[in-house]
Amino acid sequence: MPRPAGPAPASATLLAAVVQYEALGTGSGGAAVARNVAAHVELIEKAHADGARLVLFPELSLTGYELDSFDAPEHAGEPSAWLTDGDTRLQPLRDACAHTGTTAVIGAGWREADGTPRLASLIIGPDDSLRPAFKTHLHGAEHELFVAGNGPEILEVDGWRVALAVCADAAQPSHAAVAAESGADVYAVSALYVSGEELRLGLHLASRSAPAWMATGPALVHEDHHAEPILVTSR
Repeated sequence: MPRPAGPAPASATLLAAVVQYEALGTGSGGAAVARNVAAHVELIEKAHADGARLVLFPELSLTGYELDSFDAPEHAGEPSAWLTDGDTRLQPLRDACAHTGTTAVIGAGWREADGTPRLASLIIGPDDSLRPAFKTHLHGAEHELFVAGNGPEILEVDGWRVALAVCADAAQPSHAAVAAESGADVYAVSALYVSGEELRLGLHLASRSAPAWMATGPALVHEDHHAEPILVTSR
């Protein structure tokens, strides 16, 4: 579907750092969050130094894909694997994005104010803003822990409309179709694909990218793009 008529993006190119990241301290639940926040800050600063305006991390990058940590009983005085609005552990990330003028997309387990559990991508903006985007198509045991979202979230970076997907979202053609209908220029996927699943990765993402571009490393997104959203993925 052609992009809706309107003004051209504010910038001719958008440089996205697509981080291939293995979470630190996996299996330690909430204790892993602070360790991964510190590593994320370093990577955001490095991406900024390389000129990136958008930094995309994989699914559940702050804890690793350790679903047991979200199901474990919480004890007073121990850090939770769940993040919430106002969580001070996220402040270093907010400071890093504000300092560098960068937008980062971070993978986390998120509890809304009413307690609703979500598998989320946290959008941290250069203006110190933070808003969660939720995975729409849950997979396997995720159904027992999280409540699904309602479709791709759109964020804007330098005039570019970026639709966010989390892992299995990219396996559902309807998710990418909604992104295209919403006028997205980029379809950005935070994913987890383990060793041995390379073929599945290629099949899912190639089918979403055609005839646009796909990248699994740092991606330079040009203004001269196709009718379909460009696709980048972090895994």
